[in-house]
Amino acid sequence: MAGSDFWNNRERAQADVEEVSRLKSLINPVRELEREIADFEALRTIGRGRENNAPARARRNASLAGARTSGAKTRGVRATAISFR
Repeated sequence: MAGSDFWNNRERAQADVEEVSRLKSLINPVRELEREIADFEALRTIGRGRENNAPARARRNASLAGARTSGAKTRGVRATAISFR
């Protein structure tokens, strides 16, 4: 379509533009599906990582909860726990 003589034959150019539009309407949903599948795979990988780290996270949260409830102080500053879930 960028060729210098593309638009010289208006009817042919219009037919080509329509064909490109038709093909894009077929291809774009497939591309969108591919992106969604890739997103799903990434989220699944993240989820598996969280599952694998669940025991360590449970131990960390338990120890942090103990620090919160004990009222532990260090040099007059109250220790606070942050949970990353």
